Amino acid sequence: MKPVLVAGLGSRNIERRAYGDVVSLAGFVKSIGGWVRTCGDWGCCDAWSRGAEERAIVYRPRREESERSYRPSRVVYLEGMSESVQYKAFDSIKKLHPADGQLGHEAKLDLATRYLAVMGAASRPVDILVVCAPERYGVVLGDTRHAVNVAEDHGIPVVNMMSASVEACREMIRQARERAEAK
Repeated sequence: MKPVLVAGLGSRNIERRAYGDVVSLAGFVKSIGGWVRTCGDWGCCDAWSRGAEERAIVYRPRREESERSYRPSRVVYLEGMSESVQYKAFDSIKKLHPADGQLGHEAKLDLATRYLAVMGAASRPVDILVVCAPERYGVVLGDTRHAVNVAEDHGIPVVNMMSASVEACREMIRQARERAEAK
């Protein structure tokens, strides 16, 4: 029986109420024996890692001196991964990001961590992507959009907490858990 794997991503500028909802949802994933993959340590991603605690895997571009003191049990750095994993992450940007040619190296590193949160370094994709990000005309904005593109490209369900209730998100995670257990 495989535990449910949830990628939790979202905006760096998250409202206090939404932050609490994300922490609660991450705690729910932990309570059902699941794992959360996220990236970064600010805003929404921080809420995911705090809520899931030891059941969080955080993907970061590189180790930095300015890292915050709170750390989940597992932080994975892109710079320490094999070239083939890095290639897959960067290749996803070429394939799925409309502005690939205009992005600088730092922006590509950030987008690569979003790919890893969804697809993983060992090629086990998540069972569901839950985001907390603003939308315009039903389309998620910002860096989180790349994670949504990756998930949609691989047939992974996506739900945005900005347009769905916490209970609706829990139900979708329960359904993803059932699908994962059936595999």
